Amino acid sequence: MMTKTSKLLNTPGLFVKDAFKNILGGRSKEIINAVNTTPTVETITEPPLLKYDNEKLNIHLIVIDTISDKIKFKESLVRYQYRSIIKYTNFKSLSYISQSIISNNSDISVFKNYSEAFKNKIRNISPKRELFIFIDLNFLFLKKVTNKDFISPTGIPYTFIKNKKRNIDRVKNTFAEHFCEFDYNFSPAEKFCCVDNMQLCHYNNILESVSNPHDYLFEFLPISNTMTKGEQSIIKSPIQFALLDRGYEEKFIWIQSVHGSKRCPLAVTFNKMNDKNDDYAMFLDTIVPHVSRDEHYLSVKQELSH
Repeated sequence: MMTKTSKLLNTPGLFVKDAFKNILGGRSKEIINAVNTTPTVETITEPPLLKYDNEKLNIHLIVIDTISDKIKFKESLVRYQYRSIIKYTNFKSLSYISQSIISNNSDISVFKNYSEAFKNKIRNISPKRELFIFIDLNFLFLKKVTNKDFISPTGIPYTFIKNKKRNIDRVKNTFAEHFCEFDYNFSPAEKFCCVDNMQLCHYNNILESVSNPHDYLFEFLPISNTMTKGEQSIIKSPIQFALLDRGYEEKFIWIQSVHGSKRCPLAVTFNKMNDKNDDYAMFLDTIVPHVSRDEHYLSVKQELSH
C-alpha cells in the first residue's frame, strides 16, 4: 500500500487530490469527481488556460525583511543575498519590504510595508498578468534559475510543498470566513511564495483578517494558489531549510559538497539568525564568494542596542 510520504514523493498529483476534502458545493472553487476510482480536480471558475511563453512572462522578486536591526551581520547578509540574486536569477525587478534597508539604486525599490508595496508596485501592473515571488531575507539562491523553475507549462505559478504535512488552522479559518471550508494535507515551503498579480489584487482585502503579512504571504497565498489552481500548481520543494539554532552544521557541509552539481538545491533558507553568526558568515562566503559591483548601493540603517 502506498504511504502518504511515498505518494507525495512519487505521485504528487494524487497527494494533492487527496488534500481537497469537504468542500462546500455552492461556494467551492473546485469540484472533485471520481473517475475509475481515481479522483480528478476540475476547475470551473476560470476559463481555459492560455498557452504562455513562460520565458517571456515577467517575474518580480520582493524580499521581506524580518530580521532585527540590532543584528550587526544583517547588512552583510543583505549583500550576500544580493550577490546570489545577481548571479543566479534574471527577474524583471527587485524590491524590498523593510524599515531599515536603504537603496541608492533607482532600479531597486524599498517599501516600508506590504501595503505600500501593493499600492505602488503590485497594483500598478494590472491588468497585465505578471508574477511575483516573495522570499525572506534569510533566503539565498544556489544555482541558475529560469521561469520554468517557478511556473508550470500552462502558466500556473508553482506552490512548493514539503514532505512534512501540517494543517494550518488560521489559513483554514480564513478561507472558511471568506470563501468555503476545505481540508488539505500538505505544507508550503518556508519563506517562499510565487503568485500572480491577479491573485494578489483579488485577495488583498483578506490581509486585514490574517495575523500578519508574513502569514499572508508565506502560508495563505501558497495554499490559496493550490486551492484555486489544482494539482498542476504543486511540486516537491527544491528549497533546503536549515535551523540556525541547532543542527545546521551538517546541512552546511552537505550544501557545500553539492554546490555547483546537479544535486544542488535551488535555494537554501533559514529559520532565524542572531549575533552568533560566525559559522553562518563562513558558510555564506563559500557559496557566494564573488562580489557584485552594485552591492554597495544597499545598506542597513542600524539600530543601536542598549
